[in-house]
Amino acid sequence: MVSRLLAIATPGETVNTFPPERKNKRIKYRRLMLNRSASAKASRGFCDLCVQLARSEELIGNNDRWKLFEDSIQFFSNVRNVVIPLRKDISVAADHVLRVNGKLYVPLLKLNRGGEQAKLEVQGAVVSNANPSIYIEGDIFPLSSGQLSFIQFVVQACLFVENGTLVLLDEPETHLHPNFISEFVRILDRLLKSTGSVAVIATHSAYFVREVPRTQVLVFKGDGDGRVSIQNPRLKTFGADVGTISYFVFEDEITNGLVEDILDRFPQNPEARNSLLRELESELSADVLMYLRRKLNVEEDNEEN
Repeated sequence: MVSRLLAIATPGETVNTFPPERKNKRIKYRRLMLNRSASAKASRGFCDLCVQLARSEELIGNNDRWKLFEDSIQFFSNVRNVVIPLRKDISVAADHVLRVNGKLYVPLLKLNRGGEQAKLEVQGAVVSNANPSIYIEGDIFPLSSGQLSFIQFVVQACLFVENGTLVLLDEPETHLHPNFISEFVRILDRLLKSTGSVAVIATHSAYFVREVPRTQVLVFKGDGDGRVSIQNPRLKTFGADVGTISYFVFEDEITNGLVEDILDRFPQNPEARNSLLRELESELSADVLMYLRRKLNVEEDNEEN
């Protein structure tokens, strides 16, 4: 049974995909945003959410939410170098606080470290509406949009997920590097298993589709009469080539004008065609070669008929 609904939107058009939260609601509903504007009026600042997560004593299964976060974020490369800013000096001893160019920072994973007084003072000094940064070789650098979206997802999901949550994600691939997508799915899968929850993802990314078996993929396809059919793809999607998924699942044409020009220049003689294809093998991708062979075979069949 669904106990809570989490709708997660990314920057751009998907921000308006989900309705805003309402005071009177029949089910616990929260809309989360993964954007760089952490000080948006409708949401708490990112670092403020990190503090809330660190202070939470609520258990999810046998672990508190901070432990769930630590276990989930480990898949993020360089996570130990992610830091959040502090707005003032602290009076208690805290050797994990960094001073860089006259400003103070605390590593995100050490936000809950130290004695009770040290934790309270460090957490109270956090700049609530700031974004995290990354500490590399003694200097501070901003995170990329993809890194920021990734970390925001983990923090907010760990903070607001409950047992039996339905998680809705609309095009989470926005701003995510393909390398992050695999890690994103691993974290989501761990959260869902830990809480007995499920997720529904609307995506146009072959990189997301290749992370799940075809039984978990539904393709929505409309026709000219306005009817929509829903079915599983015939292609075995888990671990499949992204080019193959793009063609067989999303029906994306892999060709462009130059490929069509190459096709127009192919000789009519079959032996000459095969010779030219062999010459092109070192220059063209496997997907384009498959497309050319398929088109040439169709033309030959039409000529024979």
